[in-house]
Order: sequence, then C-alpha cells, then structure tokens
Amino acid sequence: MFEMDFYVAVCETCDKILLYFISSEGDYTGVDSEDFESASLIWPNDVTLPEDVPESVRTCYQEAVRVKKTSPPAFAMLIRRALEALCNDRKAIPGGLDKRLKDLASRGEIPPTLAEMVDVIRVLANKSAHTSDLRLSENDASSMDDLFRAIIEYVYIGPSKLRHLQATLQKSAKQERIRENPGAGPTDAENRKPTVH
Repeated sequence: MFEMDFYVAVCETCDKILLYFISSEGDYTGVDSEDFESASLIWPNDVTLPEDVPESVRTCYQEAVRVKKTSPPAFAMLIRRALEALCNDRKAIPGGLDKRLKDLASRGEIPPTLAEMVDVIRVLANKSAHTSDLRLSENDASSMDDLFRAIIEYVYIGPSKLRHLQATLQKSAKQERIRENPGAGPTDAENRKPTVH
C-alpha cells in the first residue's frame, strides 16, 4: 500500500508557509521525525531570502537553490559564492574566503559557533570542487542550506527584526509619555533612531 502525507510548516527565517510531501510504501505506521528529515519541499519551489538580505547575497543564493536537488556539489560551490557576497557586503578584509570569514568572526559579525559552521561549508565546497572522492548527497546540501540560512538569520534578519521591535518600543514609550504629559514634546532620546550593535 502506498501512503502520502503532506505537512505544512512555517519558515523560521521568512515566516512564509512551506508545504512538504512524504511518501511511504508497505506497512504504513505514520510519520516520525526521521521521516520528516527526508521530506520533499514542494511549495514554494523557489525559495528566496527576505528583502533584509542584500541583493548580491540573495542572487547568489537563488542560483544555488536552483541546483540544490540536481547537483549537491554545484550547490556547495554556489553557496560558497554566496558566502563571498556576504563577506563583500560586510566589508571583510581582502584575501581567501577562510581569511575573510575569520575577519568577520574576529569583529563579532559572526559568533564562534556560526563561524565554525561557515568553515564547514567552505571546506566541503572546496573539496567538492576539487576532488571526485567527495560525494555530497541531497541531505548534505540540505544541511549546508540550513547552516547558510542560520548565518543569514544572524547577520541580516535578526538585526532587522530587532530594529523593528526597538522602533515599536520607542513609539510606545513616546505615546505613553504623551498620555502622561499631553503638553510636552518628544525628548531627545525619543527622537534618536534605534541602533543595533
């Protein structure tokens, strides 16, 4: 007997709906978490990064996503290219990708754990480009995609969400102060734009 399950999820990066498909044959007992790891994303079939991410990084990522399932080694090399675009955007020092990523980590742009994740992506991409001994699977490509998106979340999306929440908090404080003292204008602190470190 052939069974199919469809699952709806929400992307943790862009908050958009995702639709996954899982199929099984034989004695069907339902789906557990191991089955979900092998699920196929069927919608959206063109995964994008939000507008908070610079165009250069989004373009490189889009190119990578197009070949993710058909050629995991090509995906790895294109994700490496997206990391180069991230380094360019964040004004990392010139040099090899390894040196540039270490520069971003030393400046706190990428925390140590994410820097280690990025290095794994970089090494896998290099090896897949220069040797036929390394066979990257679709699961490897998915893991690399997850790591890359975690980096994007930390570098771009998280700070954007923080700025939005700080602006909301600032607006709320201003409205509360006006309610308490209707004749007073805004303070210098309320006129300043929120900063993200």
